[in-house]
Amino acid sequence: MYRHELKYLISREDAEHLKSSLSKVMSRDKHSTHDAYSYVITSLYFDTIDNDAFYEKMNGTRMRKKYRIRLYNHNYDRILLECKHKHENMTYKQGVQLTNQQLERCLNEDMSLQDGDSELLTQFLIDHRLHYLKPSVMVEYDRLAFVYEPLDVRVTFDDHVSTYHYHTDLLNLNAPKAFIHELDKVVLEVKFNTILPDFIRDIINTIATQRQAISKFTHSKIIQ
Repeated sequence: MYRHELKYLISREDAEHLKSSLSKVMSRDKHSTHDAYSYVITSLYFDTIDNDAFYEKMNGTRMRKKYRIRLYNHNYDRILLECKHKHENMTYKQGVQLTNQQLERCLNEDMSLQDGDSELLTQFLIDHRLHYLKPSVMVEYDRLAFVYEPLDVRVTFDDHVSTYHYHTDLLNLNAPKAFIHELDKVVLEVKFNTILPDFIRDIINTIATQRQAISKFTHSKIIQ
């Protein structure tokens, strides 16, 4: 199912105001693990040798997709392969958990199809063969997320957005990072299927917001 995805770049002061208000009507995401109720996301994005995903985003191509592998809190117990589809203002995300062996195959460009591979992993391997996908950039940030489960609404706050400068080895997270200064605020994302409840919309409207086409992936590519 395609979902609405609204993005804003807001001040940290406004972010704290929204977090306080939303916490009264929404639940925190189940992956929150410590006192700040946030977690670290590390995403390795793939692109073609001609940087098709980057230029499609920059040119505003109406229908596009890109692959990424994602970790939470630098923990390799939960490794996700995701494909994010974009159709104008709507998004659709496929995801599947990878084993450590499957992760190593993806990183080592072992594109052989094997029994037990999921449909998404198989499609990724086929797309790699057809378009020669390669690791492109690694992005990392702190996320705090709220959910309203009855209508599958999700509101996230992403802070300290950085990129591993010229480094795409997901098995080595000790490499230097560079903060993305263009995103030196908080990225607010609001995701919902068909309806955004008025009580959530009213809270978000208590601050001045201007919707933007924010892409952590493209900002990371630009500064490399």
